Amino acid sequence: MVTLDTLTENDIQDLFSVSAYGKAHDLVKAVRAPERIADSLRAQVQGTDLYAVAIDVKHGQIVATCTCPYEWEGHCKHIGAVLLKWLYQRQSFVLGALEDVEAPPAPTPVGQPHEYPLWMQQSGVDRQSEYHQNFETWLEEFRLSDLREIAQRRGWVVRGTRKADVVTAVAEQMTNPANIAKTIQQLNPKALPPLRAIALVGGFTARRDPDVYRVARLWSSESDAESAKRIVSLMEQGLAFPPSPYNPEGPQTPFIPQSLARWYPRLLADVVPHNTHLPTDDPAMELRLSHGASFVRSVLQVFSALESLAPPLRTRRVNYAFEAANPMLRGWDYDQAQVESLAKQGQLRRYSNVPLSVPPPAPVFSDEVMARLSLIAGGESRLEFIYALLTATGLLLLGSPVRAWDEVKVAFLRHDEAAQHGILSRVYFDMITWSELWPVLRANPDLTLMRLLSDPYRSSVSPQSLHAELAGFRRLILRMLSYLPDDAWVKLDDLFPVLRAMWPRFDQGYWLRYHNPSTTSGSWFLWRDGKALAADSDLDWQLAQGAFFQEMLIEPLHWLGLVDLAVSRGAVTHVRLHGLADLFWNRVDKLPLVASPAPALPATVAAPADALSVEDDVIRLDPVVVGAAAHTLLDRIARLERAQPHQFVYRLDPAAVHQAFESGTDLQQIVGEWQAALGSPMPDAIQARLAEWWQTYGTIRLYQNVTVIEFGDDYALTEMKAITSLEKVMIAEVSPRLVIIPREAADTLAAELTRAGYTPQRADGNV
Repeated sequence: MVTLDTLTENDIQDLFSVSAYGKAHDLVKAVRAPERIADSLRAQVQGTDLYAVAIDVKHGQIVATCTCPYEWEGHCKHIGAVLLKWLYQRQSFVLGALEDVEAPPAPTPVGQPHEYPLWMQQSGVDRQSEYHQNFETWLEEFRLSDLREIAQRRGWVVRGTRKADVVTAVAEQMTNPANIAKTIQQLNPKALPPLRAIALVGGFTARRDPDVYRVARLWSSESDAESAKRIVSLMEQGLAFPPSPYNPEGPQTPFIPQSLARWYPRLLADVVPHNTHLPTDDPAMELRLSHGASFVRSVLQVFSALESLAPPLRTRRVNYAFEAANPMLRGWDYDQAQVESLAKQGQLRRYSNVPLSVPPPAPVFSDEVMARLSLIAGGESRLEFIYALLTATGLLLLGSPVRAWDEVKVAFLRHDEAAQHGILSRVYFDMITWSELWPVLRANPDLTLMRLLSDPYRSSVSPQSLHAELAGFRRLILRMLSYLPDDAWVKLDDLFPVLRAMWPRFDQGYWLRYHNPSTTSGSWFLWRDGKALAADSDLDWQLAQGAFFQEMLIEPLHWLGLVDLAVSRGAVTHVRLHGLADLFWNRVDKLPLVASPAPALPATVAAPADALSVEDDVIRLDPVVVGAAAHTLLDRIARLERAQPHQFVYRLDPAAVHQAFESGTDLQQIVGEWQAALGSPMPDAIQARLAEWWQTYGTIRLYQNVTVIEFGDDYALTEMKAITSLEKVMIAEVSPRLVIIPREAADTLAAELTRAGYTPQRADGNV
């Protein structure tokens, strides 16, 4: 059997055409950076460009790839040149490490991002202000006469001659929920179908007017031309807006700005049947009620376990020799056997039109860790989702081993349970690190996600853009669900026709028609029985879009407590929504979680006895129960030493208390704030310690036989405390640069500093 070490020229001649083999001999001198790694060769060959070559000799077969565009018989001359150099100049090949081919080194933790997660940067008020500002910016593109005409049609009195004043006045009227509800209620009923269509699909960059007309036909018998006239009327009334001519990358259909859409009524309530009670007498019916509070606790339990275990992520097994020569493979999960087979057939080319399967991602942790954590999370699928949610929320940093982002953790745990649920839900809405498609593919082995390696006539796709497009499908479904009524049962069969009109195809081409209206498929698509799914097939639609939709309902939305399910004989038949629209449109920051046995308490209500305990100068409390006011107070008088999901540990800190006194706060104010924030009197031990510090605050104290240490900057003190006995002997910290120690401790401390590589300067004398 042929191996890399026994390879001869007779073994390789048949891999090339006569012409290519002859040219290969001339190119041996052009081979650069030759390297052997186990049974693989890697090198670069200088031709018209610098081409990367990768060659594997395994199981008696020679598999080779090159980045050149050669598409003819056999392998290219560059591969031949590397093989010939190996045969006759073997000593020029550098020996590389085996792990470079078999598996990448264990990933290292990613550094802390430069910005905190968006949920920490923006409150609900901030988001609303941003939406409104964006809306006013959009209105500034309108002519002044158009703005006055909209106001006149709606019966508003708008005064002023400056355009900026008119824009502000019109924006305030247009975003008023009462004005929106009144105008829609007074619309001609024939205008409602196109308004629903714009609300459901308008604004996506890939959409064009025919998409809006197709959805409108669900509830209207009017022609597309008549629908177009209705849409013009809606725009004249300021209920919808035309696409911007100045933004070719933006929406290409009429759309409803976010600041308006968030206050639109439930537009599907009149056309999708619903009932407050399940309209069925099916004896096999099973209700699965959702509990958002329980899911939040599961997330925190998994987070605590991951923070404690700090497990490494599973190492992705890849062939780096192939990836070196084929950039289109980098960053992707792929079937190793399929790649090797394509390479052997000479089809692994830069401009190949060959579809390559993209398998669902492997579990993030080792089998042992998955088994252990799945018991906490409630199953492997739920664990995968929770891990993705923790990284998207910022509670865990990306990288291996798993590591918490401490500042984000503290900020998240200080929110009450309902607010934590709101954060997790909104992060899920936009999350691209996980997709509902992966569970669908695992459940149906007949379905495969395929992508084209690269084709100059089609749009290429990266893993990041694929994930973003899959997240776009999620938002499409969320948009539809947001226009359904809350707390009412809806039959799934009544939703499928709406979703099918909104989302007829499951491939990248669905998003590409704006750029190329004639596009029939993109660089990725779903594959069954050796061909791409057909848009006109009922079965294909149910296997793809239908399964994706049900996966959203059964897992993430149900887990998050936003959807109740009615199940009969293993299939979901009805759903009931709870507050999804309010979170999706950012009307509220959190929902009431009635299932929570320990709801957050107002600042003026006493915390339960087990939620707060004090021992000496250490304060332990449940961060969720006590509320934000307590944390604000404790941050001013204490130092947070430990943060866990159900317990924060604070220690009274004289420096913090001193700073509070310096800012003008006195002892009685602190005692009063404690009562208001925690609903109970301040414990005697805490009050006595604060009273002692208050008595000494601002007084003059004389020390004898002491040494004063002065540091060169504000950071040296912290370092000295860590590497010397300074903190144990320090009498007083006058400032970040000035401390007082006993004179007898000066020699010991100076010796410690010298051993640590410092050169302390001393000035002897009485102090």
